[in-house]
Amino acid sequence: MAVEASRRPTVLDADGLYWLAQRRSWRGGDLTITPHVAEAARLLAVSAQEVQHDRLSAGAAISAEYSCRGVLKGAGSVIFDTPDSVSSVCAHGNPGMASAGMGDVLSGIVGGLLAELEASGAGAHGPLRGRCLADAVALHSAAGDAVALQLGARFMLASDVIEALRPLMGATSASSED
Repeated sequence: MAVEASRRPTVLDADGLYWLAQRRSWRGGDLTITPHVAEAARLLAVSAQEVQHDRLSAGAAISAEYSCRGVLKGAGSVIFDTPDSVSSVCAHGNPGMASAGMGDVLSGIVGGLLAELEASGAGAHGPLRGRCLADAVALHSAAGDAVALQLGARFMLASDVIEALRPLMGATSASSED
């Protein structure tokens, strides 16, 4: 795979995780993944119920098996770094975030923050990569909670969460003035 051969830091989600589970190993650069429970179960070759029963252990097992860091998405998202580090749990977010495109938004935030870290020259430091992951989850959940307060969780779209990220990250919406 060209991505592996590049030896560059990589974020995998969705079909990339399916490929990784089929392959059972990663030979590229620093790897960050963002599986939901079913994807985590596939990566570990266990049932989704087993993953859900002990999400912290599942995160640690994925980290050890694939030498990666990541987020086990879902209610109480588990942020896992290295196998010997303590995982953390995000207590924020809401049920409206369990909809199409939300994982893509999270992966995009993760990728953007990691790219910024890499561009700064500080990308080689593992603890900083783990901090980026925790920051991405915090931004994603805060934006989702802001949208739920404004629109209601039932009506939330991934694009709404993207818009809610702007003020959280200090950006303003672009506007055209005539």
